[in-house]
Amino acid sequence: MITSAYALDIGGSYENDMLALMKKDGNNAFGDLNCLRIKLDWGLGDNLTVHVEPRYYFLSKSQDIALPGASELDTLVWDRVYAKYRTDRWSLTAGKQRIAWGTGYIWNPVDIFNPMVLSFAVRDEDKTNVESLRVEIPVGEAGGIDAFVLTGKPWEQTGRGLRVKGTKGLFDIALSYVDQGTLGHQIGLETAGDIVKDVGARGRSHSRQGPPATIIPRRRPAGITRLITGSA
Repeated sequence: MITSAYALDIGGSYENDMLALMKKDGNNAFGDLNCLRIKLDWGLGDNLTVHVEPRYYFLSKSQDIALPGASELDTLVWDRVYAKYRTDRWSLTAGKQRIAWGTGYIWNPVDIFNPMVLSFAVRDEDKTNVESLRVEIPVGEAGGIDAFVLTGKPWEQTGRGLRVKGTKGLFDIALSYVDQGTLGHQIGLETAGDIVKDVGARGRSHSRQGPPATIIPRRRPAGITRLITGSA
């Protein structure tokens, strides 16, 4: 007998994408990408959950077609395998997991795990599968502390980060620091909120220091959001 305290949730998705590449020389290419993903969540008591997420992507094609961002095709991949322990004050996630560092719309330069890739083959759920320990501590209604340490590498090569989020008036403000070991470090600042009713503003800024003789651009995207509502 399975009770709510020891429940197994099974989900998943299947997607099929057709693609065509038309060339001037007439050497056209065609492909068919099939994407199968299974999600298993096993609740062990009231606080502990084990998540297992295998996927299988099969690509049939008329000739060699490069798909930027698509990898590990035609093989079974254990995409995410982690355990998460929750309490009223904090949560701890350990294992191969997805980390979206910071918040953003299309792209957030503060997010070291998800570089911007323009390709239909790179879905949101395909991004960021890193082995790490992550601690999340909510503070107040909209604030919190988020910290991670990557695992499986020597300490001098291990990435670790800390992000603190709070509110100031109508704006959410987050400050983060990431130490990527031999790859350098990064400081990030994120802001989002309302200027007036139904009109919001957002901004992202980061400064990154890499290894010697490495030039890394500083990016500061910003935008205005207009909310339009209506009724029939």
